[in-house]
Amino acid sequence: MRAFATMRALQSCTQLRTVVLPLAESLSPPPREEFEYLELPDPQIAAASWLRHSESRSLLKQLKSLPARARVGAPACMDSLTDEDTYDLVYVLRLYLAGAALPLRLRYPGAHFVLDIDEVDARVTRQQAQLLETSGDSEKAARYRGEAQLQDSFAQAAYSWFDTVACASDTEATSLTLESNPVVLPNVIAPPVDDIAKADITDPHLLYLGNLDYQPNRDALGRLVEGILPGLRAVLPGAHLSIAGGGGEAQRLQMEQIPGVNWLGYAEQLPPLYREASVVAVPLQVGGGSRIKILEAFAHGVPVVATTRAVEGLSVKAGVHVLLAETDSEFVAAILQLQTDSTLRSRQVAAARKLVCDHYSPRVLAQRMAALAGKLT
Repeated sequence: MRAFATMRALQSCTQLRTVVLPLAESLSPPPREEFEYLELPDPQIAAASWLRHSESRSLLKQLKSLPARARVGAPACMDSLTDEDTYDLVYVLRLYLAGAALPLRLRYPGAHFVLDIDEVDARVTRQQAQLLETSGDSEKAARYRGEAQLQDSFAQAAYSWFDTVACASDTEATSLTLESNPVVLPNVIAPPVDDIAKADITDPHLLYLGNLDYQPNRDALGRLVEGILPGLRAVLPGAHLSIAGGGGEAQRLQMEQIPGVNWLGYAEQLPPLYREASVVAVPLQVGGGSRIKILEAFAHGVPVVATTRAVEGLSVKAGVHVLLAETDSEFVAAILQLQTDSTLRSRQVAAARKLVCDHYSPRVLAQRMAALAGKLT
């Protein structure tokens, strides 16, 4: 969703060409002896593309290993560009694709390069390591901490290839160590134009949306199903939870049998789900950038109860735009409060929707993108 919004914002202020990079596995690897020094599980796949450019060879000798994602988003992916056009601005989305800038800097020496990291990868990976440690999986937590160190080292090298680094929030910006200040380009959502007024909902209808192959989302969903929903149903037996999103098939078999759970799978149309929901509950313990799904709930007029981590990076005020909760019992209490206090509910919905219109709309991103393009071109 960030990529699509960014493309629309760029199109509003300049001509745009979009390149979708192939994965490095689809490229023919160089002779194996050229990358024997790399400490990688499968160096033939991981280093094939990186070793075609002198600057990335130097990087690999320095780092010895690459973050997992960066191994497949590599410089030689850009070798397929054969056009004779020149570009004033090259905009790369996500840190793991930063290697694409190396051959393009040689090809377009007069261009300005922007890296949009969205979130600080190493910061999020360390949060995941902490979550794993807390759950008792020390071995996997150690692997995540090692991956975070690789992400940090790769980031510090990659940032030097770009004139500007962009991220999604002030929270992310303050965590970066750069020679020049990063640019904050917020995640945005277009408010729906239809009426968002809802009839009184007798029983809480919780909605949870997300990619259920992403471990932090699965952990949050586990809290909803095992702790928060049973607590609600102890007070209001008609309370139920709808789960929508791709992935999570292993969880689906178990959760579909739980009273009050409605597993919808991947949903083509989200507005009908929001119209039926009374609360979006987001008990996430890991997060970075800013949560587009929370902005989406705001825009659709559904009140949100979330952890502090889930709303990190958004300019929200507790009790005004969102109700904050950390424990399962706090989530239950906040949901019941929204259920019984229609004035609080209406006030929160109105404030959250106004926040989206004022600070997280495509218009805001287009203005900031135009200012950035104007400075760089």
